[in-house]
Amino acid sequence: MRAIVHIRSLSDCTLFDTADSRALISSVLLIFLSIFLSIFLSIFLSIFLSIFLSIFLSIFLSI
Repeated sequence: MRAIVHIRSLSDCTLFDTADSRALISSVLLIFLSIFLSIFLSIFLSIFLSIFLSIFLSIFLSI
């Protein structure tokens, strides 16, 4: 009986409450998502701009 009470008190004394851990997890996920989106957008924009500039310059130089 003491072991059950001890385990229950350990599970009650977690590091975060459920609301705090959900807020922490959501903030960490938002930070990772924003970093991933910024990296992806920078790579995509650089590739798109290089392709667009090469096509535009080839058309402009052919004229």
